[in-house]
Amino acid sequence: MGKLTAFETWNSSAGDAARESVSKTRKDLDRHGEVATSVADAARRAEGEIDQVKESLKRLRADVAKYGFVLDANSDTIFDPHPPNMDDWPAEKVKAYHDALERLQFELLAVLTAAVVADHDLAKAIDAADGDVKGDVDWAPSTGDVVLGSTAGLTGAKADIIRDI
Repeated sequence: MGKLTAFETWNSSAGDAARESVSKTRKDLDRHGEVATSVADAARRAEGEIDQVKESLKRLRADVAKYGFVLDANSDTIFDPHPPNMDDWPAEKVKAYHDALERLQFELLAVLTAAVVADHDLAKAIDAADGDVKGDVDWAPSTGDVVLGSTAGLTGAKADIIRDI
């Protein structure tokens, strides 16, 4: 079989078996390439999500500091460590103060939700890279999770995410 012309006359059952084997190997390699590309794409998406979470948290921390508030990563709350006496404040100033605190708390919940989604997507990409592919199941928190902040309770790592970023 040192010459390519040998393949021209290879018409026996051994030739059929060889062609079938080569075809199966090619299909296996094609599938492996597709899975590798899918895993790489998932890892890239997770990396992008993580970068977005980091950037969002950076902006949130700057806004929290601007108001003199504190972000407590253990309780997932933003609070004023020295709440002002508002007895002599006009109603619109009191409302603006509370609105700012509420807006920042909502933004924190959005960052935590994005962190949970990014963590999930990264874990899924890692599982796929390890060959533990269980199909394409997209997960995202419901609107209720985002609004109520219940997604923040889905991970024990949420405080670590806030501290580490």
